[in-house]
Amino acid sequence: MFPKKVEQWRSIVTDKCQGFDPNIILALIQKESGGQAGVIGRIQISSALRGNIKTTSGGKKFVDRALGLMQTVPVLINAFARANPTKNVTYETMIGKTRRSAGIQIAIGCNYLATQIKNVHKYDPVAFPGDTPAKASLNQVAMAVMSYAIGWGNVKKRLTILKNEGKPLTLESLADRFPRWGYNTKTKKWVNRPIQGTVKVMDAAKKYGEDTDTSEPKRFPLPTPEKPISLALIGVLLVLVGYAIMENQKNETT
Repeated sequence: MFPKKVEQWRSIVTDKCQGFDPNIILALIQKESGGQAGVIGRIQISSALRGNIKTTSGGKKFVDRALGLMQTVPVLINAFARANPTKNVTYETMIGKTRRSAGIQIAIGCNYLATQIKNVHKYDPVAFPGDTPAKASLNQVAMAVMSYAIGWGNVKKRLTILKNEGKPLTLESLADRFPRWGYNTKTKKWVNRPIQGTVKVMDAAKKYGEDTDTSEPKRFPLPTPEKPISLALIGVLLVLVGYAIMENQKNETT
């Protein structure tokens, strides 16, 4: 199981992120927020992703950071709010720590990840045949996780290079072809590490998911009724036991 701070959201993830392996979502939550609901990102996001978010008082709050359990940005939050007006998504919801707030934070993140699943599928339906989270292969999910972090456009650009070179469209191929992806040669610093970040999420999902049995309780097979021992067999056993006793007595007298 995941650490308690992350594992506590499993039931909400199962409800809000249908079609996804809950362990993938929990691993993503662990990476993005450590399981802390309502967390405000420490780093400013690009200007294109910033925006005003409605407040409970009816006003607007300008936000330049990612918010919540899955660290979604204002552009995505507002898009979800417009598509789901009954959810009453507000700034207070995104920084809230209640289970209701956590549910909305998770729903927005999963909605965005599902969009990435579709983007990857549309790019190459042969390599990525799953058009829904439930049908997506593990490799396709990995591509969606990477797109979640750095944007589909960045992932698509590298996949196109692989395709033009005749290489498989896999996470392994990306890692082999772009080992320093995210490294700024001018500043000599890592801006981000899309390959490593994706591997971290996928490995955590496998590691912590292996000891989490969400299936029905395993039932051991009922013992089969033993066949009754026939009287003839009992007689044979008694003769053998008697013979063994006699042989033992003979050995003791000699």
